[in-house]
Amino acid sequence: MAIEGALVALQSGANQGLALCQSMLRMLLGYKVNVLILAKALTLSLAFFEDSEFYDKMTRARREASSRPLSLVTRTFGLGQSTLSLITFGGLLLNFSVWAVLILVVAAIPAFVAETKICGRSVSFVSLESARSTAAAISRMAAGQRKFRYGSEALSAWLDAARSLPQHF
Repeated sequence: MAIEGALVALQSGANQGLALCQSMLRMLLGYKVNVLILAKALTLSLAFFEDSEFYDKMTRARREASSRPLSLVTRTFGLGQSTLSLITFGGLLLNFSVWAVLILVVAAIPAFVAETKICGRSVSFVSLESARSTAAAISRMAAGQRKFRYGSEALSAWLDAARSLPQHF
């Protein structure tokens, strides 16, 4: 009983450590990607920022910089793990019955179709929200309700604020 409790505690500690490492990696990766985006934005002319499609892409990239790259890597490894599990189960079931393997493959199709539809709706919803937030930001700028810093002043202010984050960990 004591060994089982120790193993459960060890697993819980490992899960907490993994979550901490992922959070720190997400924060540092988001910081690096945001620095790269802002540095690239400084080299562009004002005409690029007047294009609403470009501005949406830039805003979306900055917003998703902290979560999307790590999520992409995590999901890719998860897909590999799921594929390996499916192949292993298929191999084990092949010894049992060929029909069982066919049922396993056919059973995976509805989940794939449903996931594809949900992802398509999610992308269209995010695009719609991005267009709405861009329109709201443009209307605020036009009304003069918000002051912005430009050029190297904005990048240096952002870098000064962000440099203090990694020192806390």
